[in-house]
Amino acid sequence: MEQETFSCIARLADSGEGLREALGEMARILYRNPAAYGLKDADDVGELFARYPGRIEAILRKYRETQGYFPAYLVATVRYLALSLRRDRARAFDRQMVFEEEAVMCAEGVPGPEYGPAELESPLPESRGRGRYRGRSLRSRFLFLSVKCAWTADEDLLLRAARALDLDTARLSKSLSRARARTLSVRDRWEERRTARDASWVRLRVLERRLSREEDPCLRAVFRERIDRERERFRRRLEETRRLRLTISNKAVAEILGVPKGTVDAGMYNLARRLRDFPFEGQNG
Repeated sequence: MEQETFSCIARLADSGEGLREALGEMARILYRNPAAYGLKDADDVGELFARYPGRIEAILRKYRETQGYFPAYLVATVRYLALSLRRDRARAFDRQMVFEEEAVMCAEGVPGPEYGPAELESPLPESRGRGRYRGRSLRSRFLFLSVKCAWTADEDLLLRAARALDLDTARLSKSLSRARARTLSVRDRWEERRTARDASWVRLRVLERRLSREEDPCLRAVFRERIDRERERFRRRLEETRRLRLTISNKAVAEILGVPKGTVDAGMYNLARRLRDFPFEGQNG
């Protein structure tokens, strides 16, 4: 009787052939009575096959090992998959809610700066007619800083500023490309660390949501432990991301622009000194 009921599954277990027919036989069994296998309806059956095809195939290939009690084995394993299905749904729902909450927070936040057609104003004294070299020193320092921060800078904004400073935009664009080429290996490491950091943050928020709706005291304690571990993991990954320098060295800037390194060092030092007391948006005072 069992051989006749599971003939296609038995063939798969014996010869390794007929996977499609075996899956179809199992699907017919589950669709006939989803509730007996811990599934809500036919939609759950379809999603089960879509999400876990490899795990279902592994169940079918164990037919000979469990031949005497395969029906019971099938019920137990599919019920476990049904629990996994519900858990994965809940996790996916929590992830979606986390992203939607963040999107709402960003949408309700302060809008980003709008760059109008007006000429950019520099905080450096040279741009206001003071300083020994005035425009020339401002242009060189702007060039040094742009190349140093080529990876993270907005090239369109830099080119607009370069035109306002009467700089050669073609030279600047070429220098930015060369600077970015030097950061490829660093960028790959940074992207990996950023991806790990973001994934850890999402897991942390999902765990917090699951804790907020859990009523079982034992499970709440488990979630708190997992949150503590994930929070520590997120902190480490955040520090790893921050420690990775996103700029190239002054030596590399000098090589790209064909100027002495001391000139770049002096320009960057003076630029940092002049900008130190400049009241950026968001600072007090």
